[in-house]
Amino acid sequence: MRRLYYFTDSFPFSVDYTWKSAEVNEASKKFDEVIIVPFTYTKENKFSFAKNVHIVEPTLGKTLFAKPQYLKHLIASTQPKPWFREFFRAITKGKQAIIDWYLATIYSDIIVKKDIFKQLEKEKDQQEYSVLFFQWTMNNALLVPLLRKWGYQNIICRMHGFDLYEFRHNNYIPYKADLLKNASICTFISEHGRDYATQLYPFIKSKSKLHYLGAKEMGENILDPDQKFHIVSVSRAVPLKRLGLIVEALKLLKRPVKWTHIGDGYALEEVRKSAQEIEKFNVYCEVKFLGWLNPEAIRSYFSENGINALILVSETEGLPVVIMEAFSASIPVIATDVGGVSELVNAENGILLTSNPEASEVADAIELLVDEPIEVQDTRRKTAFQSYSASFDLKKNSKEFIGFLSEQCH
Repeated sequence: MRRLYYFTDSFPFSVDYTWKSAEVNEASKKFDEVIIVPFTYTKENKFSFAKNVHIVEPTLGKTLFAKPQYLKHLIASTQPKPWFREFFRAITKGKQAIIDWYLATIYSDIIVKKDIFKQLEKEKDQQEYSVLFFQWTMNNALLVPLLRKWGYQNIICRMHGFDLYEFRHNNYIPYKADLLKNASICTFISEHGRDYATQLYPFIKSKSKLHYLGAKEMGENILDPDQKFHIVSVSRAVPLKRLGLIVEALKLLKRPVKWTHIGDGYALEEVRKSAQEIEKFNVYCEVKFLGWLNPEAIRSYFSENGINALILVSETEGLPVVIMEAFSASIPVIATDVGGVSELVNAENGILLTSNPEASEVADAIELLVDEPIEVQDTRRKTAFQSYSASFDLKKNSKEFIGFLSEQCH
């Protein structure tokens, strides 16, 4: 029996990440059985899958905190991590690293006691037709070295952004090197990510692969020729998304522009308050905050409102799916050159900003698009869709990736 174990963060106990749904649906056609193993949950599961797709209860009911009461997991006889060396490595990285080490270590003992891992241990002698795929190199993936010790050969780990770029964690992610050494294949969602990881861990170069994610086509976004130039941002309102930079850029503009932000976060009120000052500098600028919208509501918004450009000025990214979604709707993108963004955005389908732009650079980019002749705007919009069609079509990419996983079965 060809079986795929699909380890996730919280999916399907989460909102709809369309690329995950697409991969599971494709997997149900290629494998006799698909077992989804989430680490935690954020909401009730309301997804429907094929009959051969089974969902394991989340490993954790909720994320734990570094409380002393969990010390028992460090010395438990079931603890799968030889953690002494890793502990001393964490000490050199500071307090947060020690907390991260502590959580990863107690998680490991909690994970190994779960029924799904007991089942994997029992089936270790009949594993040649099983593929273990880890969406992230964290949490459930902490047991990759143990699974390799049990004899599992087909272990594929995918890295995105948060679990990849160690500078986002003060240059420390617990047990990362040991995990990667024991993975059969390391796959990445961007060339930038693969280059970063292979420089940090040269031993994975020979087993590294690139597989782009994708976005579901939204349908062409239609502009009203009389509308105000409309830019949209879609992100969490947190410092690394630098929404304040958009606010400062809009203050410098001398053009009539509408900015709509979709997304919530703890910094939203601060951004909203700052945005109230824009009209003092540009009375022709209109600003609207829609808050959090689920994926379907975002799709509806993109189909019902003319959008001239998506803007994303993050200080760090992996390979943003929101850019793929914008391209699928023929919407050009203004974005910072961070992570794998340059693999998406170029001078033909948008504007690639420097990695750490001044507000004036962002303002200049917006003004350039505002002032472009209609025929140039049309060409840019067509090129945006062509970029999506060539490399980021969800259906095509999901089919190719699941085909790749299927090929790993002996």
